[in-house]
Amino acid sequence: MNFLNQIDPQKLFQGTRLLEVTPQADGLYQYLVVPFGLSVILTIIFSLKARRAEEVFKKVNWKLANLFAFIGFLGLALIFFRWQKIPYLGSRLLLLILVGISLIWVLNIIRYKLFVLPKEMEKFEKKKIFEKYLP
Repeated sequence: MNFLNQIDPQKLFQGTRLLEVTPQADGLYQYLVVPFGLSVILTIIFSLKARRAEEVFKKVNWKLANLFAFIGFLGLALIFFRWQKIPYLGSRLLLLILVGISLIWVLNIIRYKLFVLPKEMEKFEKKKIFEKYLP
């Protein structure tokens, strides 16, 4: 619980802190290894799931696997760059950009699941019924 006392929401979006070339290498960013590592594990799970899924759900599972791979591997790389104190590549701005891109990607997947997937499922069911009567 001690690390929660270190979080200061007022400093989160300060321009000077976001644009800092080489931020401190010690701090709360080290705890981000856990969610990024879990994201890599979710990549493996969704890619295995996509291989065994029906034709309709393969695309959704691959989209999720790609999202988690992007978040996990890029996030771990950014944490590594910060740990090694590499200028610009370890900046807070790149982590914020990663979060922004990930949110856009998640919204795209949600749009796909809500609007495109039901139509594809309907086509898939019609095709399944049609093929049932073929010799």
